[in-house]
Amino acid sequence: MDDAEKKQQLEIKKGFNAGYLLEKMNPKLSQKLQQGMVDKENPFFIGLAKGAEQYKQEGFFDSPPPNVPDSVEELGMDDREVDLGKEKGQGFEP
Repeated sequence: MDDAEKKQQLEIKKGFNAGYLLEKMNPKLSQKLQQGMVDKENPFFIGLAKGAEQYKQEGFFDSPPPNVPDSVEELGMDDREVDLGKEKGQGFEP
């Protein structure tokens, strides 16, 4: 790897880290910067876009699915009136 390739890889890495942190801390600003990029072939900007994309992908898996209760109490499992679908004639009975 020659000096030009090393420098390009370093710029991509710096851009990736900056894009990741920027997307984490201020997603609106990150989006505006990406929309305003003129030189899309610049290694720093390539890394910036990839870092923001990586954070978005990781954030998707970290967030809970919608409509998931925050606690066990919200499930209402302690209520005695919970219908478990066990009527006579259904299922196995000893």
